[in-house]
Amino acid sequence: MKVAVFSTKSYDRTFLEAANVDRTQDLVFLEPRLKLETRVLAAGLTAVCVFVNDRLDAKTLLAIAQNGIR
Repeated sequence: MKVAVFSTKSYDRTFLEAANVDRTQDLVFLEPRLKLETRVLAAGLTAVCVFVNDRLDAKTLLAIAQNGIR
């Protein structure tokens, strides 16, 4: 599964890479926050991983869902 990890900080990347040591997930680390305008950064990926500062309003969720992203 290819996962866009939004709002990534260096410590997030370190922790998530260590947790994904068997490489079952293909993590794509992105510094921008997820919001309607940045949703295109996840194009072609399977899922998104978000953090507290990402904007998960109805418009953003609908837009990523319409692109097949979970």
